[in-house]
Amino acid sequence: MNRNLKSIFFGFIQFLLFWVVSFAILLKLMDQDGNLTTIDFIYTALFHIHLIMFVSLNTFLFIPRDLEKGKYWIYGLEIMIFFLLSFVLYEMNYNWLSDWIFPDFYFVAVYEPHETLGILLIYYVVSTLLVLSKSWFKALSLQKEVAELKEMTSANELKSLRSQVSPHFLFNSLNTIYGLSIKKAPETPESILSLSQILRYNLEQSTEELASLRNEVGYVKDYIHLQKARLDFPDQLRLVVLGEITNQKVPTLMIIEFLENALKHGNIQSEGAFIYMKITIDNDVMEMICSNSIDIEREHQLGSTGIGLNNIRKRLELLFPSNHNLVVNKKNHEFIVELRLNYV
Repeated sequence: MNRNLKSIFFGFIQFLLFWVVSFAILLKLMDQDGNLTTIDFIYTALFHIHLIMFVSLNTFLFIPRDLEKGKYWIYGLEIMIFFLLSFVLYEMNYNWLSDWIFPDFYFVAVYEPHETLGILLIYYVVSTLLVLSKSWFKALSLQKEVAELKEMTSANELKSLRSQVSPHFLFNSLNTIYGLSIKKAPETPESILSLSQILRYNLEQSTEELASLRNEVGYVKDYIHLQKARLDFPDQLRLVVLGEITNQKVPTLMIIEFLENALKHGNIQSEGAFIYMKITIDNDVMEMICSNSIDIEREHQLGSTGIGLNNIRKRLELLFPSNHNLVVNKKNHEFIVELRLNYV
């Protein structure tokens, strides 16, 4: 049984159960002397005709079509009209329909008009509350499903975004070691060891959304050490850390992405070029500034897709939705990225 048929089936069972209970209650009220007779059953059945019509129209037509869509004036007018029509139908049941169907019995409407309208009002309130409560529980269930879906989507998106970082890093690192090996540089073995340590950290943290700032800074320091081994002007690549690192967290492998982006678009091998990263920790705030000179010719050749920074923005929106500020500026042949994370 598919979901729609199952919903219709259980809805019908609930509707039927409501009227079975209603019939039993009203049958007890109609019984005047404590001895149920055929006329009591007939009288109760006749009394239910206008109730069933009114409640059915309210439940399946007026509420979903008008009340739930905010058409309150139309809904109120419909209810008032059908209150009056239901009372008219009630009178017809005992003055015309009963004589036509059961000519051997004599029926008299035992309830006064205000009593009939009072019973009708009770049925209206009860049925409306049941319908609205069902809609409320359905809305809660839907919200829960949406929240679970959003959580799954966020987790999958974070995993996808992280997977875009690692190949880029590995490509750059292998190029560095390849360059050292071509020159038969003595620091090649140490660089291979550094790469091994970096990759180990990369693999260990690849499933984590957040990583320790202390570990991330250590990771970046290892990476810079690896990069400096191939530079003609190693002092042009600098990292400065100010303040005390305690238990702060940052998105995994995010800081290295800023540095890789700077290395990609700034020709650090040129004299006078620079990449400068400063990380400042002050109480519950972490600020990072990454600036690099722009090689105009290299910039024209490579172009800029913005994929790296867009990935970082998405990750920050998912992990620090209202506690981050990322500003990117490009001026005077210099590219500057400023990030602020608030931990309170």
